[in-house]
Amino acid sequence: ELRLSDLLVRQHAKDLTPDSDIVIVDIDDASLAKMEPQVGSWPWPRSVHAELIVGIRKQSPKAIVFDLNFIEKDVYRPHSDQLLNQVLRAQNNIYFTLIKQASASAVDGVLLADVAPSLGLIRSAHADPKARAVLLPPLALEPSAWRVGTVNFRENAGVGRQYDVFMDVQGWLIPSLPAKVVGD
Repeated sequence: ELRLSDLLVRQHAKDLTPDSDIVIVDIDDASLAKMEPQVGSWPWPRSVHAELIVGIRKQSPKAIVFDLNFIEKDVYRPHSDQLLNQVLRAQNNIYFTLIKQASASAVDGVLLADVAPSLGLIRSAHADPKARAVLLPPLALEPSAWRVGTVNFRENAGVGRQYDVFMDVQGWLIPSLPAKVVGD
């Protein structure tokens, strides 16, 4: 049943065309190999991403979506992080990943009520004001650039077949990255 479902999804996806107003930045192995002589091995200096944004911006997309994690500052090249943040200050249509990790304890993580405004969380009517979650936002970026959504998916038989549009954490709704882009 799962293989048949996978086949049907692949068949349907063949006929879909990408939205030309949305640019998704995702780095594959071929890109890593091709860029290594110019910028070194991964992780690349964030100035590379800043230059990429400047180039993509010339095409006037409605959204630029990074399917990359920027969860740690670059301690060896802080000027590179600064350049990326400088480029991002002039933008309001660039989106980044937010990772929600599993928690071993109810006291792990941040108080969702405290981070809701900066992460775009939605407080439902039954939201627990003491709810916590382990979240990995793009800490290399200034919080003003945090247009984020989760990229977590539920694995089924070793394959990601389900994806929550909104992740409900004790009444706090955390948007997925696609939901954030579409919502904006």
